[in-house]
Amino acid sequence: MEPESAREVVDGDITQTVCRMDLVEALSQEAVRQGKTVKVHLTIETGMGRIGVHPKDAAETAKKIAALPNVELEGIFSHFALADIPDKTFTKQQVKLFKDACDAIEAAGIHIPIKHIAESAAILEIPDVHFDMVRAGIIQYGLWPSDEVTRPIDLRPCMKFCARIVYIKTIQPGESVGYGRKFIAERETRIATLPVGYADGYIRAYAGGSVEVCGKRAPIAGRVCMDQFMIDVTDIPEAKLGDVCTLFGSDSLTADEIAGWANTINYEVVCLVSERVPRVYKG
Repeated sequence: MEPESAREVVDGDITQTVCRMDLVEALSQEAVRQGKTVKVHLTIETGMGRIGVHPKDAAETAKKIAALPNVELEGIFSHFALADIPDKTFTKQQVKLFKDACDAIEAAGIHIPIKHIAESAAILEIPDVHFDMVRAGIIQYGLWPSDEVTRPIDLRPCMKFCARIVYIKTIQPGESVGYGRKFIAERETRIATLPVGYADGYIRAYAGGSVEVCGKRAPIAGRVCMDQFMIDVTDIPEAKLGDVCTLFGSDSLTADEIAGWANTINYEVVCLVSERVPRVYKG
């Protein structure tokens, strides 16, 4: 957040992460104005190199926060950089820095109720750093943080990305599909169009992949467009208008496979699905 967002944070009873005193001061002033108390969690930099107060400054920062009116220092946290690999040497160093910061704050007479550092990989593999709270991320999708983590629990993917066929046509040898004419038919070819594109989070890097329709794989034909892409259903004659295609999320077409097409990670695949894609939640 920035100071100008303080009103929204306090008004919405949002618990805010902080690592800059100007933000905490803005929250304090706004909380006083509204007659409320705002809760904050102090970020400690232990090796991620992203945001956070240096461990040696943690106690002094905590004292400054605790002295402000209408602010409750409810939590303190950090984030692992390498917890999803077998070698936990650097992770242990981060844990020590975090514990040192927590101990220094307690020694200064400030008790912080919620300490947290464990993300998905640490939830699975490092139970002694679960502290008061954990932050489940990718495992909430039923996906593993990496291929290197142990798998002590039964995870099942719970997100599926689907689209219906909205158009089907047959093209002749030599005719092309999509921008750049990257797909040119070598035979009489049946092409189906899906109303999904890179504006929905199904990115151009997935071209060369495939979708599932009628229980079979249909290769992507040409480049992915902004709002649509096409598939080759020549070898799936039963495919018809309205059929639901699975873009990812089945047992045989996973987010991990999609990530491989784009040389990325499963986190990015599921996070890329944009807000304009309707969500259907099933219990």
